[in-house]
Parts: sequence; C-alpha cells; structure tokens
Amino acid sequence: MTKNKLNKIPELGLIINTYLLAIIAFFIFRLLLFFTEMDRIDDTVSFINILKAFGMGIRFDIVITGYIMFFPALFLFIQYIVNKRFELLNKIVFYWILVLFSIAFIISAADIPYFNQFFSRFSIGAFEWISNFDFVVKMIVEEPKYIVAVVPFAVVYYLFYRMLKVIFKKYNQSVSNQPKSTIFFGFRILITLLLLA
Repeated sequence: MTKNKLNKIPELGLIINTYLLAIIAFFIFRLLLFFTEMDRIDDTVSFINILKAFGMGIRFDIVITGYIMFFPALFLFIQYIVNKRFELLNKIVFYWILVLFSIAFIISAADIPYFNQFFSRFSIGAFEWISNFDFVVKMIVEEPKYIVAVVPFAVVYYLFYRMLKVIFKKYNQSVSNQPKSTIFFGFRILITLLLLA
C-alpha cells in the first residue's frame, strides 16, 4: 500500500503501524526465548524446523494482535465514515491498545522463564498459581534468572509506549491537516467494509 493511500485514510495508517509495532514487539520475545533455549537445540533440529516454529509463532502473534486491534479499528473506521474525529474516542483507543498489549507482553515475558523451567509454553495451567500469589512473587524475586523476563518486558513496554505515542501524534497531525472530505457517504462506508473484510 502506498504512502499516498495511507495519507488519504489516516486511520488505516494508524492501524497498520500499530499492528506492525506489536508484531515486532512479540517477535523480540520470541527471539529472547529462542536464545535462552539455544543449549537445548542439537543436530537433530534442522534450520527448517526452527523457521517453521518461528512462522507458527508469528501466525499466533498476528491472531492475538488482530483480536486486540479489532475494536480500535472498528471505532477508527466509524470516525472515518462519519468524517468526524472524537478526541475522547482516540484516547480510549490509545489506552485500549496500550493496556491490552501490555498484558499480552507480560504473558510473553513470563513465558520465557516458564518455558526455561518447565519446557512447556505458558498456558492456562500457569494461571492456577495465582491463588498462591505470595509464593509466586517470592519465587520470582528470589530467582535471579527471572530477570531475563522483567528487563526485556520493561524495555519493550517503554519502547512500545513511546512508538505508540509517535504513531498517534502523526495520526492526529495528518487528521488536522486533512481538509474536510467531500467523498460521498456511501463510498466511505464501502471503503470501510472492504478494509474490515
């Protein structure tokens, strides 16, 4: 998609840029998990299998990102259809994205030491420990190798937050610089439906 088309529909640019930012953040956690498990990879694991594993992980990340971005995309495209921007709605969309991706990144970060310990992915079974929250916190604080999850999470969260602010700032600038559109209302609905499909 050309930059010119993204300038005509700033909402689309915001969604695509946020989507790509989230996929990159998830990929960082996948790389960290891979590098912490390098000692378990021997000659029986082919490079193709490693690529397939990363491909499967990226597909999973795309699905999670799609679920998180569904309502923001819907609200932003509604703004596009009615050709009116609502500052409160944009703030809600910003914090929706920030909070839900933060939770997803916490889970991704926690998956690294969890997998290192149990050689199993973080699943619903890990949440059963939440009833012993004091024990979990004590275990995390007393084990220095769990820092491998805390530091990357803090860095990824900070960078994600900063980049998300930049994306929204560019969106707000492009919307404020955009003249009032004279595009036929039905044509706007058609474009939005095509983008959502």
